[in-house]
Amino acid sequence: MSFWGELKRRNVFKVGVAYAIVAWLIIEAVATIFPVLQLPEWSVTFVTVLVIIGFPFALLFAWAFEITPDGIKLTKEVPRAESITRLTGQKLNYIVTALLVLAVAFLLFDNYYLDRRAIEPKQETVVADVEEAPKTIAVLPFVDLSPEKDQEYFVDGLSEELLNSFTKIPDLSVIARTSSFTFKDSDKTVQEIASVLGADHILEGSVRKAGNALRITAQLIQAVDGIHLWSETYDRELKDIFAVQEDIATAVAKELKVTLGIDHSFRQLGGTDNLEAYELFLVVQGLMGSPEYLELDNIKYALESISATLALDPEFSNAWAIKSRIHEVLATFGPANRFDTERNAALSAAQRAIELEPNLAEGYIALGMCKAVRGNLIDAELSFRKALELQNEKLWNYASSIHFIYSSIGYFKKTREILEEARRNDPLNAAVRAGYVVTLGLLGDMQGVENENERCKALFGDMWKARSFGITYHRLGTGDPVSSDDIEYSAPIFNAAKEHLDSPKEGLSKLHQLYSDENNLSGRDISDISILAAYFGDPEFAMDTMEKTTKMHAGHLFKIWFPVMKEVRKLPRFKELLKEIGLIDYWNEFGWPDLCRPIGDDDFECD
Repeated sequence: MSFWGELKRRNVFKVGVAYAIVAWLIIEAVATIFPVLQLPEWSVTFVTVLVIIGFPFALLFAWAFEITPDGIKLTKEVPRAESITRLTGQKLNYIVTALLVLAVAFLLFDNYYLDRRAIEPKQETVVADVEEAPKTIAVLPFVDLSPEKDQEYFVDGLSEELLNSFTKIPDLSVIARTSSFTFKDSDKTVQEIASVLGADHILEGSVRKAGNALRITAQLIQAVDGIHLWSETYDRELKDIFAVQEDIATAVAKELKVTLGIDHSFRQLGGTDNLEAYELFLVVQGLMGSPEYLELDNIKYALESISATLALDPEFSNAWAIKSRIHEVLATFGPANRFDTERNAALSAAQRAIELEPNLAEGYIALGMCKAVRGNLIDAELSFRKALELQNEKLWNYASSIHFIYSSIGYFKKTREILEEARRNDPLNAAVRAGYVVTLGLLGDMQGVENENERCKALFGDMWKARSFGITYHRLGTGDPVSSDDIEYSAPIFNAAKEHLDSPKEGLSKLHQLYSDENNLSGRDISDISILAAYFGDPEFAMDTMEKTTKMHAGHLFKIWFPVMKEVRKLPRFKELLKEIGLIDYWNEFGWPDLCRPIGDDDFECD
């Protein structure tokens, strides 16, 4: 008899079919029952593996052994004339038929009874939960595995591009870059990171770059239990970078069962086809997101790199928008004698970005910032609204850039709304948290100021000293004596003047000495002089410096609303300044703030 015929005679095929049906029933039952018993997920996997391992042993058993009236014997020991395999085969037919009926019954029970019981009573609640809490993902900075470990900014830029792609997915909430990148080189577990960020999924990976060769590894992890939902390794060239990014975004969207809201091409609006320019662009993005970016040398390096990017592709509109932002940073943190040059360059770059791509939201955000710092507040507001219309995003995405604009305008409640949403989506963004402290105080919630400040000190440690201007300004305006211990803010002007807090005359003398070198002071330095001058009791000097810093950057005007500046707001020059920068026209167009109100047709008053 042939081998095939012998398999049939020994009922090996029938045993295999019967085993497969029984195995399927066991796996389905385990998958249904174990979660109810709150057994760990690995227990289902363990049973499944055991059942699969048992399959070849069942076939071997059917081949090697035979059931006889005297019990189970080795097949080779049973004479062919005494074999009852035909009767055994008939019994197996009945068993297989019964198992098939049982399997169909279980399918009907599972699909039409269990599913309805599990879903119908809770349907309304589940829908509400989804609306309130969309799926949340955090993209951790990918690890640089390049041979020389010299591609850090490129890798960070690539990570940020992936993060940006997920923001286009409508049903997905994405933790902002600032918070996600806080965990760069962290030894915390995925579960610990997800708990801090409030994310239920984590995307992490690595990049190895050698010349134009890339190896990108990405993996999607379920935060609650650390299970890897998806992973892939791509060995590609730099020219394939857009395809790799699209593939990763598509895979993640599929795993999370959300709709991928991006175009068929991953190339961003306002992007480039020049790979060398794109590589430089990623480097600049990585640098701008790094903690050391605000060091003057690094800002200048970012400007050099983005200028080189535009030399390679002068029509790269996203790069023009980035260039505008860099010039604005230089205008804010650089010396005053460079202010006009940087500010004009920022405006030209923003206008060029929009000229090249009229539908680029980033271009309108950059233009809005340029208009705002010049005091063209109505034009700034229209630019911000245009950006939101194009991008269909909320203002919190730009909170770290524009919150001080709305605070300067006097819209404290609107600022708080923007910052509260930003805190939820970007909880480790120190700039957002600092703005939130300021806004709580401007709304009169001093207990909230103290509480938030303590939380931030715990989160950011010594780094928070450079951001603690809000609580420092508020404490100066309480009317109570302030000691140097109350000055948590660490900045050049405050560090030099705080030893004179109990001697206003000496304090003012020190401030005048510092202000004599105004051309080498930044706008932030001059605004700090204004705050301290008001505290030391010289509102005229405070007004002089406030006028100076506001004309450099209208965003510094938010400091005029602190209680310590109350006497300054009583000066006639205060009203003149607000009219000069166009704030009255803005209020007439978009609404008056809580602290101010119109009087007749030509006058107003502020608390």
